[in-house]
Amino acid sequence: MLRRFITITITITTITTITTITTITITTIITINIIGINHNVSDKVQSIYDKMVLMYGAKFVKWNDNRIMVLDDYSIDPPYEMVTILPHAVNKVDQSFYNRLIYTLQGAIKSK
Repeated sequence: MLRRFITITITITTITTITTITTITITTIITINIIGINHNVSDKVQSIYDKMVLMYGAKFVKWNDNRIMVLDDYSIDPPYEMVTILPHAVNKVDQSFYNRLIYTLQGAIKSK
């Protein structure tokens, strides 16, 4: 799995008195998951994928070739305008979650 690490340093300076300045430096490492970038799709489609990941998490939204998979039970196939329930999941569909997926997809399409 490809991962890129970015180090961000934040410096907070507080003046406690006129003669004393305290400096605190906080360094953190942010991990960016590059595996979610699909170079075979347009920027618009990648943006739809990114919004789905933002809403449901990278653990639950994956690329399968050019198909966006959500929870391994739902797919968004080209032209990325509707959510399909996969055959193995038909009997266990959470209608509320399915409606949220549709709503998220519609919002992602409108925002780009």
